[in-house]
Amino acid sequence: MQTGINNGTINAHFLHADPLDKLPIVKGAEFDSYTNQHQDECLPGTRTELLNEVAEWAVSPEGKLIFWLNGMAGTGKSTISRTVARRLEEEKILGASFFFKRGEGDRGNAIKIFPTIARQLAKSIPQLTPGVRKAIDNNSDIGTKGLKEQFDKILLQPLLDLDSSALSVLNVVILMDALDECDVDKDVRLILQLLPRLQNSKAMRLRVLLTSRPELPIRLGFKKLAHQDHEDLMIA
Repeated sequence: MQTGINNGTINAHFLHADPLDKLPIVKGAEFDSYTNQHQDECLPGTRTELLNEVAEWAVSPEGKLIFWLNGMAGTGKSTISRTVARRLEEEKILGASFFFKRGEGDRGNAIKIFPTIARQLAKSIPQLTPGVRKAIDNNSDIGTKGLKEQFDKILLQPLLDLDSSALSVLNVVILMDALDECDVDKDVRLILQLLPRLQNSKAMRLRVLLTSRPELPIRLGFKKLAHQDHEDLMIA
């Protein structure tokens, strides 16, 4: 009898499991994860002009889709990213964040970046959840496919299907920090090629904040983007 009860409990668990749980995500990639809890943010009164510029871009109807904050090592890009992420979260417009870090497992590559972002966005924007679940139901292995298919199925299409009249948020920011620490240069260039397609979603005002060193693969990736898709700021 005990065995039957246990099996019934297990079966019930699987019957009610959330398809979102099938997405392979990178733990520790979010700005406020346990892994990042002791990382610095900007001291009060510092970087004020820059932080205000980013905050204005995030909500401005005239702002370009991508804001590329770039600078050499030691210029405080990740510190700025964490500060911006905290402020955006407080304003309830941070949709998702992914902090690359070379040598830290899947934080050093792009294999799970779109599932990780899609999972966060589904939490930030509940109306997105049915579309992401549908993509997973249609292909339970979607999280292991190529970056383009992942992007199209679990991120872009659910965004395109959103009904703006049902949304409680207008502005949503996706933050990707230290893109230069992604190990595969071709993946970096592909990510940059895919992101402008987010503009096809008209239900909300999407923005993407990217930070990186101005390394050649990233500079070449941005050269292929239309000027109206991004604005750049170099910090020292």
